[in-house]
Amino acid sequence: MISEELKNRATELLSRLDLENMRKTIRELEAESMQPEFWKDSQSAARKMQELAALEKELAEAEEFALLLELGEEEKLRIEIRRLEFA
Repeated sequence: MISEELKNRATELLSRLDLENMRKTIRELEAESMQPEFWKDSQSAARKMQELAALEKELAEAEEFALLLELGEEEKLRIEIRRLEFA
C-alpha cells in the first residue's frame, strides 16, 4: 500500500502535468497536420511535428506514472516522483 505522503506527491505531480491539456494539444496538432496547407511551410511543419512527438512521449510517460499510482507500485512510483520533481 502506498503511503499517504507518496500518494499526495504523485497526485500533485499528475495535476501539474495536466494530462487533459496535453491530450487536447495533441489532438489539435494532429488535426492541423492533416490540413493540406500545413505542409506548405516545411520548416514550420517540422517544428510542429517535433512538438507533437515530444508531447506524445510526455503523455505516454505521464500515463505510465498514473498507472503506477493506480496499481500501487510504491517503489517504482517513488523513483518516478524523484525523476519528475527534478526534471
